[in-house]
Amino acid sequence: MSLSSILCCNQITKKEARVDRNVKFDSLGVGVRISYDLSLRYSDIDIKEVIIDQYYTKKHFDMSDWIILELVKTLHNKTYEVKAMNGKFKYFATEPLFHNHKPYRLIFLLEKNCYYIGVINAFRISEKKYGIPN
Repeated sequence: MSLSSILCCNQITKKEARVDRNVKFDSLGVGVRISYDLSLRYSDIDIKEVIIDQYYTKKHFDMSDWIILELVKTLHNKTYEVKAMNGKFKYFATEPLFHNHKPYRLIFLLEKNCYYIGVINAFRISEKKYGIPN
């Protein structure tokens, strides 16, 4: 089964994934988290949801939830090395992931016995690092 057939019921349009750039943050810098239904398989886990922390909106104005969801879709049927563990959470930092031929880093977590991917941050990385001409 292809990724597109799995995700066909969960298509997110750019309009649906727009974020108000005036996101409010508390004194600890924690903002809102937005949840999207999205089915994919990551590391032998059937993921049903993606939760995107809006922290990225503070510094990465060229990013959007829509781009992040497109990057998350590229994780389908893959497994990446765990970068850190803290209690019931496993943290990952993956790069390069591509969207429109541009490389990105995606920082996300998995919670033990849960079926969601939590996106902590995402941003563009240098093409030069991977020998990609501008």
